[in-house]
Amino acid sequence: MTALRLIGRLLVVGLLWGALRWLWRHRRWSFRWALPTAGAWHLDHGDVALLTGSAALAPALLSGVWSTFWPTSYRRLLSGPWRRWCRRRWARRSWPAIARACGLSEQVTCAPPWWVLLTSSQAAKPERRWVDPQLIAALTSESTLTLRVRARLGQSVEEIVTVAPKLRDAARAESVRCVQHSPSVLDIVLTLVDPLAGTRNSAPAAGAAPAVSPATPSLVKSQAVVGGSVVLGRGEDGRDIRVDPADPWHIAAQGATRSGKSALSYTLLGGLAYRADVLVCGVDPSGILLGPWQHGRGGAWIATGTNDMERAVDALHGIVAEMDRRITKLVTEGRDKFDRFDAACPLLLVVLEEYPGTLSAARSQDDAEGRSAGQRITPRIERAVGRLVKEGAKVGIRIVLLAQRMSAKAVDTDDRSNFGLRITLRVDNGDAVGMLHDGPAARGYVEAARQFPAGMGLVEGPGHPLQRWRADFTEYAAYRAWVADGSEVTRSVPGALVAAPAPEPQPATETDAEGEEFPQQEATARAPRASRSPRAPRKPRAPRAPRAPRQWAAPSDDEAANSSKGDAA
Repeated sequence: MTALRLIGRLLVVGLLWGALRWLWRHRRWSFRWALPTAGAWHLDHGDVALLTGSAALAPALLSGVWSTFWPTSYRRLLSGPWRRWCRRRWARRSWPAIARACGLSEQVTCAPPWWVLLTSSQAAKPERRWVDPQLIAALTSESTLTLRVRARLGQSVEEIVTVAPKLRDAARAESVRCVQHSPSVLDIVLTLVDPLAGTRNSAPAAGAAPAVSPATPSLVKSQAVVGGSVVLGRGEDGRDIRVDPADPWHIAAQGATRSGKSALSYTLLGGLAYRADVLVCGVDPSGILLGPWQHGRGGAWIATGTNDMERAVDALHGIVAEMDRRITKLVTEGRDKFDRFDAACPLLLVVLEEYPGTLSAARSQDDAEGRSAGQRITPRIERAVGRLVKEGAKVGIRIVLLAQRMSAKAVDTDDRSNFGLRITLRVDNGDAVGMLHDGPAARGYVEAARQFPAGMGLVEGPGHPLQRWRADFTEYAAYRAWVADGSEVTRSVPGALVAAPAPEPQPATETDAEGEEFPQQEATARAPRASRSPRAPRKPRAPRAPRAPRQWAAPSDDEAANSSKGDAA
């Protein structure tokens, strides 16, 4: 009995604590009911005081218990809808005052209403009225308030975008971004609760067993998977940022040192470790990112290090040869693109880690070895990457280009237009934002991009406007464990494609007079000729006699007559 009494007392204390905590969070509600309860008690109306007190404590007890023991359902079913309704009501009521305070409205002079003209005995004076931008709708989510606004007559959308920071301050929001729908309609997205605060760990790779860890990689029993997307992080609207390699565009990411670009790469590639329909390859000057993939199916098309840049050329030429083979297959089958991938025909994810550093190392090696213009490595790398960017999307080749700064020297304008998903982490120069992102929304983040913490940045893609986001964190040890285990699993898939080195160019063939083919002889250096005895010098020629000057003779009569006839004709 003593134990039951103790449990009962603890339960009562817990209920009272939950009720008091709910009343403290809803102090306005508590004050509205506490005042009539105290008045009724003071006037000796016990029944009224008991009734008002019960009306105040009943929802407090119910909500306190619900929020304490089942917080998820409480937020989803009660507090969340109530909070969103209050935000929409506040937006509709406060919009005229906010628009006038921020300078979006204007006063116009107009004639008084017709009933004033009929009832007034004196001449009615013109009235001054406010003309506000129209609030079409107020949309809410868990952490955002979206105001869909139509510009007033004579107002442009750029004017509303200019005063967006003032709207953010009026709503006490964390951040604001504008999304234009038409020349006169745009969405003002106010982030009320910053979902980017704090770092979130990445989810385990799809196909990995729950027990996978760096300490026990051999005990893991995983399986290969096909299809799906990878969660890279979360946006400022609270939703996950997902990347599907099958999307028909390339990926470009830029960020300074210690900006979180490496952790972002680990999250992306680690999430594809068990994908049988994805083959990872590329060039990595350091070998940290692509080094664990060298034992996988794409090892022949992976080049790491900068000691011998010829390996980078060979790896890229192997990928280009596979691209040419697939293009030929498209023409043969009468198709225009590859949209389904499996282990036999996987999607090639070409990772170019620190691509400007790769080009710099190639130029240094060309200059150090004194290569001629036809033997330089740098143009060969640029040509191969240019072809992959321009022609690879339709045959299942996706480029992931990583750089500290996406300058025009590294990636030209034509190639940059093929990158659909663009990511910018912290950069040391605000002008780097304009290298990947364009528009008034991007110009508003020029200064903020220099102060982003590690993992936070900007992201935009087809159908997804520019917004702030934060990448999930993946440890390098977990990344290596996923890649090592995934390489073994995907190699065992029947019929899986394994990368092979690029074939050596075959000599061209010629046909003789009888129609038989024989290989064309390759151009070789000629052997030096045998030394000959020096020739005797030639005897100088005798000087020529000067020519006699020409003597002018007057035309004859017949020639003069013919000339006059020709002039007349």
